[in-house]
Formats: sequence, structure tokens, C-alpha cells
Amino acid sequence: MGPGGGSFGGSAYGGFGFGGAGGAAPANVQMGAGPRNVSMGARPGTIQPQQMPGREAGIGAADRVAAIQGPNRDAANAAIFAQAKDKVGATSRGALTGLAGAMAGRGISGSGVEARGQQETVQAGQQQLGDVARQQAVTDADIAEQNALATYQGDIAQRGQNLGFDTTQRGQNVEQRGQDIGALEAAQNSLVAQRGQDLAQQGLEYQGGIAQRGQDIGRLGEQFQGGIAQRGQDIQRQGEQGRLGLGYADLSLRARQQAMSGLQGAGGMGYGGRGAY
Repeated sequence: MGPGGGSFGGSAYGGFGFGGAGGAAPANVQMGAGPRNVSMGARPGTIQPQQMPGREAGIGAADRVAAIQGPNRDAANAAIFAQAKDKVGATSRGALTGLAGAMAGRGISGSGVEARGQQETVQAGQQQLGDVARQQAVTDADIAEQNALATYQGDIAQRGQNLGFDTTQRGQNVEQRGQDIGALEAAQNSLVAQRGQDLAQQGLEYQGGIAQRGQDIGRLGEQFQGGIAQRGQDIQRQGEQGRLGLGYADLSLRARQQAMSGLQGAGGMGYGGRGAY
């Protein structure tokens, strides 16, 4: 019966064991990975100055007008001198013929008077030819002077034109430079405005990311609180199950005690009968 009692006791504890009633403790609730930090993002690119528009090419200085070249009077002078020489020669021959006739009429041909007359006639012709040559030289000098004066005045006029052209060209260059500076300033202002818009957009995205991160943290906190509440409910349910198991164990223990008491009473009665016998 002893072994049987042991089996009963084992059956009682096996049916109402403490380990089976309580179960394993609930797992700890984990907070979970935190939301990532919000980064500002890459900075907008640095503003680069734009290339200036091309300038208009200068009109270029006009070619200089060459000096006036005097006319070639060699052929004219030769013709005039030849004509004058013919006239002087004819006049001189007439004078010499008349002188010879006069001298013959007076009967003094070949005298010194005729010789002096002939000499004066020749000298007069030479003087006339000299006057022609002199007049030609004077005319040529006058023409050369006129040409030099015209060239000088033309050079002065051309210099004034060049100065006016240079002034106009410089004014155009200054005007184009002002246009270039205005265009560059407009481009720079546009780029600066664009950069400000980029910074504002990044600021909005950054604030939005921070707000989203706050929402993520709030959602994680709610999930964590829900897990903690669920864990409390699990612990409470396991506690209730443990108390129920302890009640069953007490009933089993009392039943075993009663059984042991009955076995001990039965054993005493047996020994008494054997002695009487």
C-alpha cells in the first residue's frame, strides 16, 4: 500500500502541480527602435556669376584719305617753252634781218654798231625765254603750294573726324559696359532670389520632418503603453491561474492526508487481530 500511496501522491501532485498552473512570466515590453534624426539636407549650390553678353564690335576707323598729288606739268611746260622759243626765235630773226638791212643802207654792214645790235637782239630773246621759264616755275610753285595747303586742311579735317569717331566709340563702349553690368546684376539678383527660395523650401521640409518625427515618437509611445497594459493583463491572468492551481493543490493535499489517515487506521486494526489470535 505504501507504494500505492506514493503513486497516489504523485498522481495528485501531477494533476495539480504548481508549475503547470502558474506558467512562464510574460516577456518584457521593448520600446522599439527610435525614429531617425531629421537632417537639414544639402545646402543649395553656391551662386556663380553669369557670363556677360557679347559686345558689339567697333565699326572700325575709316581708311585715311591720301594727300593730293600735284599734276604732272612736264609736258605742258615743255610745250609752252617750245612755243615761246619759236616766237622768240622768229622775233629775233626779224630783228636781226631788219638790223642788217639798216646797217647795209647806211653802208656800215659788219661794223661794231651792227655787232652790238645783234648782241642786244639775242640777249632780248634770251630774256624773253628766261621770263617764260620763270613764269612756269612760279606757276608750278603756286600749284604745289595749293596742293600742300589742301592736303594740310584735309589732314586737319580727318584728324577731327578720327577724334569724333574715337569719342563715339568710347561712348558706345561705356554704354555697353553699363548694359553688361545691369544684365549681370539682374542675373545675380535672380540667382540670390532662387537661393532664398531653395533655403525656404529646405526649411519647410526640415520642419515637416521634425513634425513627422514627433508623430512617430508619439505613436511609438502609444504602442509602448499598450504593450505595458497588455503585459499587466497577462500577469494578472497568470496570477489568477496560479491561485486556481494553488486551490487545486490544497484539495489534493487534504485528500492525500485523509487517505494516509485511513491507511494508518487500517494497519492498526490488522496488528491487533494478529495478537489476539
